[in-house]
Amino acid sequence: MLTGNPDMQLRTVDPPFLSFVDRWFRVLFEKITPLLYGKGGPIFMVQVENEYGNYFQCDQGYLRWLSEKMSSYVGKNAVLYTTDQASDSAFKCGPAPGALATVDFGAGNDVDALFDFMSYRNKGGPMVNSEFYSGWLTHWTENFGGVATGAVVETMIDILKRNASFSIYMIHGGTNFGFTSGANGLPYKPDITSYDYDAPIDEAGDLTTKYFAIRSALKKYKDSYNLDFDYAKEKTPMDYPKKAYGSVKLSAVVSIFNAPDIYDDEPVYEKIPQSFETLEIYSGYVLYETYIPKKFPDFASLSNLKIRDRAIVYLDEEQRAIFNRSSEHYSLTLLQKDKGKKLSIFIENQGYINYEKHMQGDFKGLLSIPAMDGRPLLGWTMTKISLSNVKPLHDMLTTPNSSTVKLPAFYMAEFKLPQENGSYSQPADTFLDPSGWGKGVVFVNGKNMGRYWPSVGPQITLYIPGCYLKAYPGVNKLVILEEEKVPETLEMKFQDMHRLRG
Repeated sequence: MLTGNPDMQLRTVDPPFLSFVDRWFRVLFEKITPLLYGKGGPIFMVQVENEYGNYFQCDQGYLRWLSEKMSSYVGKNAVLYTTDQASDSAFKCGPAPGALATVDFGAGNDVDALFDFMSYRNKGGPMVNSEFYSGWLTHWTENFGGVATGAVVETMIDILKRNASFSIYMIHGGTNFGFTSGANGLPYKPDITSYDYDAPIDEAGDLTTKYFAIRSALKKYKDSYNLDFDYAKEKTPMDYPKKAYGSVKLSAVVSIFNAPDIYDDEPVYEKIPQSFETLEIYSGYVLYETYIPKKFPDFASLSNLKIRDRAIVYLDEEQRAIFNRSSEHYSLTLLQKDKGKKLSIFIENQGYINYEKHMQGDFKGLLSIPAMDGRPLLGWTMTKISLSNVKPLHDMLTTPNSSTVKLPAFYMAEFKLPQENGSYSQPADTFLDPSGWGKGVVFVNGKNMGRYWPSVGPQITLYIPGCYLKAYPGVNKLVILEEEKVPETLEMKFQDMHRLRG
């Protein structure tokens, strides 16, 4: 959207934005309309907006348009609703005309006070917590976000005593495969790959102690809420089997500086750097390159580097600095020996901000014209590397000696799973442990499993579903893009348990 109109105002009546929403609704509701409750399906509530009361625009015309548009699709076949925090400021802008205004909160809150507020603002009506938080999200470098089981169950019981309804967010955590993880800001905080969320059902679909504690508490209210536990008595869901398939040794394939087969297309040349969005790449990396002038004062400063979100800076393909998006501007001191060298800035989109006002204008890439001793550096070559297809790497020869390949570089391993129960049996889920490596992305048989960054954590392992693996005697291909550090062993390990807490 922002490529065609970078000034587009998200979540407002700005006509270009509404046109995109309208186009999306035509596709979306064609799929979900047959599944609405009034048509015999399982969907009985449809959300108009989420926590719009915390968004800076507060465009009531937008909410009215949205509610009317969704009502034209849903009719009386489901209940339209909004979700906001239970506060005067949030309810000032959050609720939409014709929709039930619900609240969201997690463990440890005063249930009566929050539902009293909701009832007052709605002038009665059903009491609903449409986002009852069972855990919390986690960003890289943080401690794993979680909520104690006892606190979740205690607050849930308070809700049940109030004869209110709730939806557990999340009941099942899941995983942000590929580059689908988002971010919060500011300061900018990218999410980890896993969306396990400390949920009752974890990222691999396994039932946790929190799940069974919630189910046990719900059983006490089965009569008043007309809950059916007969199926659960007969067949308790069990965890899916996990396998520790052991270590695999990777070999170097090719440096990112010399891998045209995985570039999106031919490099783009422009006088000044272009954003990811202008280049029409929305995930992955862009390699920005130019040349340092042949004349400049000693100890000159390379400055005005406005980077989003993370950059590794190279001179003649040798790493000189790493910049994170914790500050808007950066600088690097250069010496006379650096004159005429190729300057390469490898920039990663670590995820778009998906909450509050910083969603607006979250452009990625090199968003400034870098300066050398105060003079702008002009003439940039930009190479798009979305990593949408790494299969060309599968047929390349590998180089066992990693020192022959400059980072960032691709590494690969081929491996077979053990023969179990005959050939072609369904492989089990597993978890890949990249401990000892620096930071990068994992691909299994061409599928992007997401980012790893064990040096900062807290997430260590990546969840690998068995459906992405080839059973014996098939040959599996593990490909990684490693940006910073390679261990001497060149090994990664498939294990049967995840590590999300460092």
